[in-house]
Amino acid sequence: MLLLALSLSGCRTKNLISPVVFKIPSTIPDEKIAKAVKKASIKRNWIPFDEKDGVISVRLEVRQHIVEVDIEYRDHEIQIVYRDSENMRYKKKDDGTILIHKKYNAWINNLRQDIRLSLAQIDE
Repeated sequence: MLLLALSLSGCRTKNLISPVVFKIPSTIPDEKIAKAVKKASIKRNWIPFDEKDGVISVRLEVRQHIVEVDIEYRDHEIQIVYRDSENMRYKKKDDGTILIHKKYNAWINNLRQDIRLSLAQIDE
């Protein structure tokens, strides 16, 4: 019984994908990118908590899980970079692979999609 419980708990983690990088049109000014990023983040229940030149830090709280990422925008691309988490089963293995709760990558993918949609709606 214990072996079964241990094997099932391993299924709750996946390799952490960070950074998640995607291209954006070069004609969009930084102010509009920042506005679109914040709008998309808030739509997905991510809370912006810090902003500096070309970086917006956002936080997601889902039940007991907390995730923070930096959304960096420069050189015609956006990078979503893991920053920190709580109760997300974060673990760095000896080989350098990082594991995290299986929902993390899905949450980041949803955020990426919403940012892309928000940017597509900008009048350049």
